[in-house]
Amino acid sequence: MRGRTGDTWEGVGYDLRAFKRKGVEHGAEWTAATMTVYAIECRELTKTWPGNPPVEAVRGVDLLVEQGICFGVLGPNGAGKTTTIEICEGLLPATSGVAKILGKDWATQ
Repeated sequence: MRGRTGDTWEGVGYDLRAFKRKGVEHGAEWTAATMTVYAIECRELTKTWPGNPPVEAVRGVDLLVEQGICFGVLGPNGAGKTTTIEICEGLLPATSGVAKILGKDWATQ
């Protein structure tokens, strides 16, 4: 866990409201009451195309889409929308970062 941001633990994807305190005040552990599995989860997603100079198509995308939610990706031409979706679909490998669909990582599962 890298750090706390708002109501989520950054880099983990668990909703802090779904956790319950266990133990004493100092040094207490967090236990998951319900673990959220997102339909789409992207963490620090990047894609760089080789060239001179290299083209950074996607830079540090963080995206969480809950199951049952309809969403759209909007942006100007060349913003990396199609590249991001193709990484999520497993059609392109990411240069770095993690893309998960229903909790499964394309790179490892």
